[in-house]
Amino acid sequence: MSAMAPITDANPSLEEIEARIARFAALRPAGDYLDAGIPGCEPTTYRVLGERPEAPLAAEDFHLNLVRCAAGKSAPLHNHLSQEVSIALSGQWEVFWGLKGERSLRLGPWDTVSIPPGVSRGFRNVGAAEAMLLGIAGGRDPGRINWPESVRAAARAAGVALPGGLGRRRPLGFNCQNRGWIVKSRAAQESHEDPWRPGTFRAAQTEERAMFRPRFSRRAVLGVLAAAVLAPAFAQDAPVRIGYAIARTGPWSAGAQVTQEPNYIMWAEQVNARGGLDLKGKKRKVELIGLDDRSEMETVVRSYEKLMGSDKVDLILPPWGTGANFAVMPLAQKYGYPMLSPTATGRKLLGMKNPYFFALLQQPDRMMDALAEFLAARGAKTAAVIYVDELFGLEQFAGLEASLKQKNIQIVEKKSYPIGVKDLQPVLNDIKSKNPDAFIALSYPPDTFLITGQSRAIGFNPKLFYTAVGTAFPVYRDKFGPVAEGVMGLGTWNPKTSAATKAYFDAHVARWKKEPDRWASAHAWAGLQILEQAVAKAGLDRKALRDAIASSEFDTIIGKIRFRNGENVSTPGSVSQWHSGEFEVVWPPQKATGPAYYPKPAWM
Repeated sequence: MSAMAPITDANPSLEEIEARIARFAALRPAGDYLDAGIPGCEPTTYRVLGERPEAPLAAEDFHLNLVRCAAGKSAPLHNHLSQEVSIALSGQWEVFWGLKGERSLRLGPWDTVSIPPGVSRGFRNVGAAEAMLLGIAGGRDPGRINWPESVRAAARAAGVALPGGLGRRRPLGFNCQNRGWIVKSRAAQESHEDPWRPGTFRAAQTEERAMFRPRFSRRAVLGVLAAAVLAPAFAQDAPVRIGYAIARTGPWSAGAQVTQEPNYIMWAEQVNARGGLDLKGKKRKVELIGLDDRSEMETVVRSYEKLMGSDKVDLILPPWGTGANFAVMPLAQKYGYPMLSPTATGRKLLGMKNPYFFALLQQPDRMMDALAEFLAARGAKTAAVIYVDELFGLEQFAGLEASLKQKNIQIVEKKSYPIGVKDLQPVLNDIKSKNPDAFIALSYPPDTFLITGQSRAIGFNPKLFYTAVGTAFPVYRDKFGPVAEGVMGLGTWNPKTSAATKAYFDAHVARWKKEPDRWASAHAWAGLQILEQAVAKAGLDRKALRDAIASSEFDTIIGKIRFRNGENVSTPGSVSQWHSGEFEVVWPPQKATGPAYYPKPAWM
């Protein structure tokens, strides 16, 4: 049985405990890390606790640093002899690892990752604002860093050299006598004996600690006092904290990471580049607080309860998908947060009469009316329908069934299937045998890809082939190539629609090196435009903001938008189709950007 710490009468003085506190306002950036001088990296590192003499708190076999990065900046690939634990204190971070940083994942506020020894790792601020990361390393020589040749080459190109594997940089020709080092030339640096080599460190540490023992001067005291006085002023200009939970992992992530989160981040970056959100004439920067909901309904609800109930963020952005939005709606009303949703559609949602919920997508009856009108105009007589057994699929099917009945188009087969289905070929073979004019799949992205691939494999090629969510994704075109020609689906816009959509498309490609989807991506951007315009008018009072959204008309990239009882009543239903690499709007005629193929060409 291990011994327990004895209870003693130890009672250190206030001064003794104060000497063991590292006040952030008094920390000075450590400018001698290699990456601090590499353009595009440039993290600001504060040593807080460890063996290094610059750390105000001493510790053996343990280091604690704070890392501050501007948006887009990084701590590049590096390696430790010891385990490293990193905690995202604010913002959004990407942790990447491997010899070339080929693997990565996202960290949101308070997410913690533990990287084992010997694994090259790096961190990048992928949020829209400056962010902080806490790094903790323990074990043998926890402060020792090694850098891959790619990072060393970038340092050499920037005129920064690495002395003897220390992991700490020295500008070429810089005289560091006042800090205990003399650096004369690149050759001298590269042959410099490594003071972190086992057997040399302890003696070097003793000498350096004597040289860098903290001294409290009048100037330092005045600096701390000034920071304390200025703190309220900085607090008044604190960023607008906008929270959301989104799928970064799990089956929903295929849609969420195309349609929503890239738009959230790009919008915040653009807003901050303009000086911040306009709050009735005063500008404040935006800070996004994003959480991974892991494609789990329970995690969605728990995350928004935290963001609204305990974190008390200023504003929220919605999750991805009809079901997740449905789950969050009661919380939005409970806490009074307006929610502009670009990926939730359904009369059931609007039937809840939640005054804080606004649906940007066209409702199922509008989209399915447009599809039925297109089929009737082409003389179609029969259709077969399959749909995902989830709120989205159920709502879309209800709208489609009513629309087809009104146009006297017979449904010869209708089947639901579970979310996450892996094989639909038996269902598709059965439908093929019935030879319908139109095949319509009210599907989510994984199902859309599955249905397309299996339909081609069995040679099922009706006059109209329609799949739902995911058809408008560029990855659909990229995966299927010429096979996608003539496939129809949910779509609203493309770069030909207007000058505004072309500008948005170009900005998205420039920022993310990939295209947005041709349906809900533009709705997501329109929702952010509406939020920005409403905040400029009403500020951050959420009741006033809700009222402004409910009663105003807004200019967006998909046209003017006005809401009635939470519904976007301005954007008509539409049908789109892949033509020569573009998802053309083909219905209604007044919105069309290209002609329609009917019947659909044969599979390539």
